[in-house]
Amino acid sequence: MHQIVTQIDIATSPEHVWSILMDFPAYPQWNPLAGFHAMNQALKNRAEANGE
Repeated sequence: MHQIVTQIDIATSPEHVWSILMDFPAYPQWNPLAGFHAMNQALKNRAEANGE
């Protein structure tokens, strides 16, 4: 099985990154896929299931 792995270093805290990722109403400002409501809902459901 083939696998693609990628990594990026972000010069901020993990908490700051998560605060942006969990701000679903702001997605259209930076995420070109924000028009896909189902994807956003799936992310929200996953975050809530993890207690975030």
